[in-house]
Amino acid sequence: MPIWLQLTAAVSAGAASALMGAAFVPFMKKQRFCEEETPQNGEEVVRSALLPTMGGLLAVFGCLLGFVMAYVLYRTVVVIDYTAVSVQQNTKELLLAIGYALFWALLGMYADICIIRRRPLKRQPMPLRIAFVYIVTLLFLMLCATQQTVLDFGFFRYDAGILSIPLTAAMGTLIFLLTQAHGEKTDGMSISVSGVLLLGMAVLLMQEGNELHALLALAAAGACMGCFVWNLHPARCRIGRTGMLWLGAVVTAICLISHLHMAVLLTAAVFLIDRIPCLGKNKKTLQEQLRQADMKPWQNIAVFAGFAAFCMAIAVMLYAAF
Repeated sequence: MPIWLQLTAAVSAGAASALMGAAFVPFMKKQRFCEEETPQNGEEVVRSALLPTMGGLLAVFGCLLGFVMAYVLYRTVVVIDYTAVSVQQNTKELLLAIGYALFWALLGMYADICIIRRRPLKRQPMPLRIAFVYIVTLLFLMLCATQQTVLDFGFFRYDAGILSIPLTAAMGTLIFLLTQAHGEKTDGMSISVSGVLLLGMAVLLMQEGNELHALLALAAAGACMGCFVWNLHPARCRIGRTGMLWLGAVVTAICLISHLHMAVLLTAAVFLIDRIPCLGKNKKTLQEQLRQADMKPWQNIAVFAGFAAFCMAIAVMLYAAF
């Protein structure tokens, strides 16, 4: 794949997200699309001063625009037998991955609208939420109709047979659920970490020769960088539930359609490391402990983004070696 085509996917997605924000953020403020905050230190929250939410729509718009532009150019420039079964399968997986991510983004948008109108949805029990995410992810993998039954961990490959899809869906469910609470209290955290993971997956997919999937990863990563302009601490627009669900879904979908299960586990590790300290006595996440250590938001983001880059580098080297 030409480098200029890769840059087209990332740059066009980033530019679309950033430029759309120039019109979207003022519109959200004018329409008072702002989520109520919990007052701190006895201070009242002034609604007119609240930041608009649903900034995740910027990431959705930028990703779709960047991917469509790059995909059209890819089919125009790159000479490939588009009637080949492998190419058709990859295209099918791409469309299903986009549909999977859009499904969650629409649910997040609905939740944001309910909260803005002060009609928040009833929080469902965790077992029910896990079951719902697992069923949707399992259905996504079944629709992909892949014939692969091997769990590929790079240095170790195991033929799980009929259990491969349920096990892969369980890995995807873990990633999706871990992403949802990762960036709630630090502006720019989810966008930054997801962007690094998506860039790493793009490199890994290109290394494995899966250029079509890499285009989607590059477009999603570029959209994160464009949205970062508006979401970096102190944020001018929050990504809301729309953005949280979209990011979790697009990272999960790209990991699953890569069929590289060690990369899936390493991606989960990026978010899991934040939750492991909760098992201790203080019941606080790593982010909360870092904030108590007087780390600034950008330092907090740098820690997790750096760990994400480290995990993706391990994945790239692991699959290159084996």
